[in-house]
Amino acid sequence: CEPYMSCDDVLMRERSDEIVRGIAIFRDLLDARRVLIGIEDNKPAAVAAMQAAVQAQGEDYQVVAVPTRYPAGGAKQLIRVLTGKEVPASKRSTELGVQCFNVGTVYSAYRALAFGEPVISRIVTLTGNLERPRNWEVRLGTPLHELLALGKPKDDTDRYLMGGPMMGFALPGLDAPVVKATNCVIAASPTMFPPNPPEMPCIRCGACAEV
Repeated sequence: CEPYMSCDDVLMRERSDEIVRGIAIFRDLLDARRVLIGIEDNKPAAVAAMQAAVQAQGEDYQVVAVPTRYPAGGAKQLIRVLTGKEVPASKRSTELGVQCFNVGTVYSAYRALAFGEPVISRIVTLTGNLERPRNWEVRLGTPLHELLALGKPKDDTDRYLMGGPMMGFALPGLDAPVVKATNCVIAASPTMFPPNPPEMPCIRCGACAEV
């Protein structure tokens, strides 16, 4: 998970029981022998909530706290941390007998199969240079300008980013709607995101991985 983004954290803390039921659906469909739930170790409330839900439902899933080190939340990196298996660049994890799912996908699958509910909303992190940064459950199709009005951007906000600060992109306008992939919207200011320093040769210091 990228910095600033907490939508999955909130989902695990507030809807852990439904996520665990969704995992059971995926386990049965894939005939999986083992289930590992990887959560960054800076999210102890989410770890505790998922452990409690797993125990309450009598499942044998293993909840693992993984080091908070970007990009440890990426599928290939997470698979390596949890299983020790390296997914080659030319292969998919399924070829190694491993499949990785986001908790949002698992939750939505459960809602669809248990209640016939299509994906009509999702939790979006609204953060950054705002008076009211928080997570909102938002209907798909909601214009971003309406969502941002709830967060009350500060006067020195100069741009907005869709997604995290690493892999996100600057929004050309705010008339775009919230879609299934909208996980985070960041209100940015010159203080939060100053201009990049001059590009320097890589000396393999590792500082970029410590974000």
